[in-house]
Amino acid sequence: MTQAFSSLVPAVLRASTVKFDSLDDFITRGSRLPDGFSYGTTGTPSHRQLERRIAKMDKGSHCVVVPSGQAAIALVMMTLLKSGDHLLISDSSYGPAQTFAMEQMAQLGVQVERYNPSIDGESLGKLIRPTTRLLLLESPGSITMEVQDVAPLIEQARKHGVLTAIDNTWSSPLYFQPLALGVDLCIHACTKYMM
Repeated sequence: MTQAFSSLVPAVLRASTVKFDSLDDFITRGSRLPDGFSYGTTGTPSHRQLERRIAKMDKGSHCVVVPSGQAAIALVMMTLLKSGDHLLISDSSYGPAQTFAMEQMAQLGVQVERYNPSIDGESLGKLIRPTTRLLLLESPGSITMEVQDVAPLIEQARKHGVLTAIDNTWSSPLYFQPLALGVDLCIHACTKYMM
């Protein structure tokens, strides 16, 4: 009888090119995504195991690992926002995230508005426009460590049909689980408490 092997430090499998058993296997590789393996940058068994573990810590349903926290923030913005949309981003958000929003997203026609991280839910509700598509929080905030009152902010966003994302780098799922409060997307840079 073979027992499954589990380790606190699992093996790291790296790949650039994935080997296929046949040409047909190669041709149908797209049907195996996102959990199949077709190319090193789309993931290896190591990526999938890390994604499952992070999702489990967050009490979420799925996780996507990208090379950096900034890449994750940019991915969220670029996936959810289009020209004419309005983004609300906390003044205490990671500096490069604010720069990306104010420069790159604005160049794509996204209206970007920063808000004070100490804002209450009712005041946030007054900032929401018909075109607001995303509320980006960070709590505690980068550098200055303001802690936002997340629950009423999420409540206001939901009331107006606005998606929410939070950079949870400084708390990590060890100290704060924003998905349990109704946040739609949780972002981590795994360079702080996560690892």
